Amino acid sequence: MRYTKVTPDMTGDQKMLVQTGRLVKKGVIDSVRQAFQARDNIGEELIIASQKMIVAFKRANNTRHKKWNLVKEFFMELDARLVMMFEEVTVAENRARVYKMVAMVAIELLVLGYNQEFFHFVLGLVESWSESESVASRINASCCVSYIFETGKTHNRQLTGENFSGFPLEGAYRLFAVLKRALLDKEASARIPAIKGMGVIQNCAIPSAWPVEGRESSARELLTRSCRDMSWECRLVAIQSFMPRDEDLQLVSDIAYYDKSTIVRVAALEQLGKMRPHRDCREKVVLVDMCFKDHEPAVRDAAKMVLREWVARLARRYVNKAKQQDVVPMRGPDDEEAIPPPTGKGYILAGQGLCLLWLVHMVDSMESHLNLRRMMTHLLDVIRHMYLCHAEPISTFAEQIVVDLKETQPNCPVPLVTKSTIDTLLVDNPLNADNQDTNTTRAMVMFWRCLVEYMSDRARNEGDKFHAMSRFTHPLGTMCESLETFLNRVKEEEVPPSGGGYHEGFEDDVYVVQMSIMENYLPVLKYCQQDQSGLDAYKQLLISMLMNPFYQKKVMDIIVQELGQFYKDDPHELFSLICARTSEMRDKYDGYHFPVLEGTVLIGEQKFRRDWRNEIAAGGTPKKKEKDLVNRHIDQYEIKVLNCCLKLALLKEWIPEYDDRYREKLRAQTKAKDDSTKICAIECLGIIGCYDFDLVADDFREMADFHFQKLARHDPVTPEEHMVQASVVLALADMFVENPDKYTDKLYEPPLEHWKNAENTPTFFADIICSDQHKSGSEILVRTVEALCRTLLNSKIDPTCPAWQRCIVTLMYRASFKITDHYSARLRSTILVTLQFFCSMNQRNQLVVVRSFRRFFSLWTNTADVGLLTENRNELFPKLKRCAHAFAALTRHTVLPADMQKNFQPSHIELFDDILDEIHGRSATNLVDFYLAALPHIEFESFSRQVLTKYHTDLQCSMELNGEDMERSHRNEIRRVQRKIAKLLGLNMDDGDIEEMPSTVSELRPTRRTAKATATLDGIQEEDNEDSDDDNQPGPSTVKPKRTRAAPTPRKAPASAQKKSRKDAEELMASPPVKAGKKPSRPTTATRPSSRTASATPMRTMPPRSARRLN
Repeated sequence: MRYTKVTPDMTGDQKMLVQTGRLVKKGVIDSVRQAFQARDNIGEELIIASQKMIVAFKRANNTRHKKWNLVKEFFMELDARLVMMFEEVTVAENRARVYKMVAMVAIELLVLGYNQEFFHFVLGLVESWSESESVASRINASCCVSYIFETGKTHNRQLTGENFSGFPLEGAYRLFAVLKRALLDKEASARIPAIKGMGVIQNCAIPSAWPVEGRESSARELLTRSCRDMSWECRLVAIQSFMPRDEDLQLVSDIAYYDKSTIVRVAALEQLGKMRPHRDCREKVVLVDMCFKDHEPAVRDAAKMVLREWVARLARRYVNKAKQQDVVPMRGPDDEEAIPPPTGKGYILAGQGLCLLWLVHMVDSMESHLNLRRMMTHLLDVIRHMYLCHAEPISTFAEQIVVDLKETQPNCPVPLVTKSTIDTLLVDNPLNADNQDTNTTRAMVMFWRCLVEYMSDRARNEGDKFHAMSRFTHPLGTMCESLETFLNRVKEEEVPPSGGGYHEGFEDDVYVVQMSIMENYLPVLKYCQQDQSGLDAYKQLLISMLMNPFYQKKVMDIIVQELGQFYKDDPHELFSLICARTSEMRDKYDGYHFPVLEGTVLIGEQKFRRDWRNEIAAGGTPKKKEKDLVNRHIDQYEIKVLNCCLKLALLKEWIPEYDDRYREKLRAQTKAKDDSTKICAIECLGIIGCYDFDLVADDFREMADFHFQKLARHDPVTPEEHMVQASVVLALADMFVENPDKYTDKLYEPPLEHWKNAENTPTFFADIICSDQHKSGSEILVRTVEALCRTLLNSKIDPTCPAWQRCIVTLMYRASFKITDHYSARLRSTILVTLQFFCSMNQRNQLVVVRSFRRFFSLWTNTADVGLLTENRNELFPKLKRCAHAFAALTRHTVLPADMQKNFQPSHIELFDDILDEIHGRSATNLVDFYLAALPHIEFESFSRQVLTKYHTDLQCSMELNGEDMERSHRNEIRRVQRKIAKLLGLNMDDGDIEEMPSTVSELRPTRRTAKATATLDGIQEEDNEDSDDDNQPGPSTVKPKRTRAAPTPRKAPASAQKKSRKDAEELMASPPVKAGKKPSRPTTATRPSSRTASATPMRTMPPRSARRLN
């Protein structure tokens, strides 16, 4: 019997029982109320509420061995309150605090040694509500389980025995099963709290005592799968809850690269910022660099936040290390005095540390160095913001760097090069000093160069630039003297270290570091303060360095580029100097010692001497003397220097003297074994062809057949051969732009042996692009597409020329391929941007695109390999229709300049005429469906009134004469266009003339509310899964349905009876915010839905609760 109040006939035990029951009930109600209504100091209030409930449970538990047991009453009261929490998702933060309090009580009772009765009660309640038909109930059940696991992890060390996240194995498995089932829920809002729960226990190992179903997948694996969820909200929560490790970089990269939601990509980049920057540096740099090139501003901002996190992480490490070492002995070994803690922030040194990490792990190539320098620019932008001087002059940033270095520089493993440290770091000490190695020096020099270039580019004026540069460089004359001394330090690195430091490939490693140091040191000098004496010293230094034939081509380019500014007025003097010094170099070589001209330092000599020795030993005979190898190297050096000089474009003409001197040497080097020399020779011939095409026409005709014969036969080609082919393609493009008429006449008449269909250079490029060898993507394909785009943009186009139409068809054909790798993505973006600019130049370019429409779709309809466009054959037709959208978007009249819009007719007039011819069957092809796909995107607004009137009359006559013979879909499209034209003319047409049949292009129109109504170039770029057209479906009845009046809209319920709107399910697991200001009123029954709104309330699926109120 349950007693609710004290009566006179009760015994003492009964009265005590009633009093205890009231206290138990009051404890449950007060604890739930306090947790639900907590506002300030939420953590403390949750602890107090949990203690109240624990006290109530203890009181009920004390009656367990007596006649009356109040534990059941305790659980009935708690059940009633928790059921109220589970039934709805309004005021999610308040309900979350109740779940947190219940989880705290469950784990505290286990820690205190009580039995698992409370835990099993909560477990049974959660399991029951997780199977409810109400979405709100399933959401709250997952939230409760997540808080239980989260709270259990904090008390895991206080428990004894085997457990999972602080709870017994059997009960923990049942909770885990609830979350696992919730991950398969059909409602995304119900999956979100389960995903967050898996994030809580992702680092917990699965016990071996669990059943097989529980051991199949760990929480981390399930969380990883949720990153591929169909709902972007679920993917967002999954990646935010995920704690990535070093081996998870591929997953984070895939999401940041390819996810369709920008918010999810940003979240993935946030997780990348939490990863350690010194692991997998190359992949991380490439990822961040690609994100900086993304078209979404949010992704670019997220990439900056990644760099900010890495800089802050390394800066904290530097500062903490400095604090630990700032103790010096004073009087004796036991007396120590702590130095005041450093106030430096260490951001700039952290940036240089990242430069060292990236430089060591990057491949030594021109492209990687360019990418790294671009990354350093973004990094310096981030550091400038972190110093809070991004809105100040650049000189303020330089001063802030110097001030920060005074605190952090002494204890930093990678010191920064400034004006005061140039001599101590680079000139006085050897590169491989005790406190650093050559790679550290290499990183210091590169970061120094990037910092100087950044300040030069960001300076507001010359005064601002001068003050900033004075912090990091000496005047030009002093810098030249320092570089001369530094060259000897670099040369000393070629001596093998003593004590067993020599290893195989030692010369190659040293040579890479040497060239990288010189590549980054030289550009610093052009930003120094200049005077006449400094310029004279600079010129002599450049000449001296140019006389070293062992530099890499990239270093020679920098030297010649700087030296060319001294020979602008007389470039022939520079060519004479190079010729004279090269001849002197050959004459003075004595068979062993290489001649030293102009006081040069022969950096890199040991590496080439080792190569010559290996080549002589591999020959097996003494016929191949070292002198012959040296002469060959000098010839290659001369060609490389000539290439550098020709690229400066100092010469106004190619005189016969140069032709007699270099012509045969260049021809011989085009067949050399060294690929770099071969490429330089081909580039030189291409530049000569720009001066006089007749001199090199036969040479390029021979090279076009020789280097591309493997492509014509579809034989495999090595990457080195691709680079040589790319140089030929770029040279052909340069000469075509300079000599289009001569080029067409001489190079392809008679036709090439292996490329007989090539009429001119653009068609030759088109054949290379369409070759089967390059459908997967390669370097030669990228270069050929770029060359063809360049020829299009720099040529006068004849719209009636089939060759130009063939080029447009080739580019659109290649752009429509599916994206499989970075090559295909790069090709598509290059082609689309080129065609956009191409069609905005003039009307002729638009006409050639319009006249290529038919050839493009004829090519695709006759292509057997559908897998090039899409893997699903059912998606072929929708994707081709999106290409038709792109044709219409490219040729809009409004993309032309304003003066051309007034003077020329729209190109869509010709496109519309072609559409009408195709619909009426006057063309020889059957491409009516593709033309109809472009019809809704015709820009009729740009047509003149006279043209619109003509089309309206012609369409009306056509419908009267041939309307019955047309297909229903075609007739409907014509009527829609006719109605649109009539609207523009101000005429009235009856909408009832259009039969009730879906348009043939209705499935092409996007169904999302955010989609635009106009056609764009995204038609090619979309990869949506659209339903394929089914031509076999029966058509609707020909009888027009009667128009019926729509039913009246029912009146809405009064505002007082409407149900509260639900909050976003993502916020259910969020930490309860601390709300300042006026406290909300106490919730009452008036805020809950009444019986009059029962139709809007989810159906109850659980047993009736004992009460609704909290009191």
